[in-house]
Amino acid sequence: GADAAQNVLAALSFEDDGTVLTARYLDPAVLRAWRLDRVRKVAPFSVEQAKYLAHHRKHVFEKRKV
Repeated sequence: GADAAQNVLAALSFEDDGTVLTARYLDPAVLRAWRLDRVRKVAPFSVEQAKYLAHHRKHVFEKRKV
């Protein structure tokens, strides 16, 4: 449901330079299943994307619904 989708969105985020952030509570097995266990950085983001990501890091990242 909606809570599960929120938890997925809360589990990953990115720094403006593309560095991948993973929630402390995220099981490493999930990262392997999503094939993200070796991904450390993606391409840098645009100014517009960086604005959204700043909001996401502050208000969504690591704020899961129980």
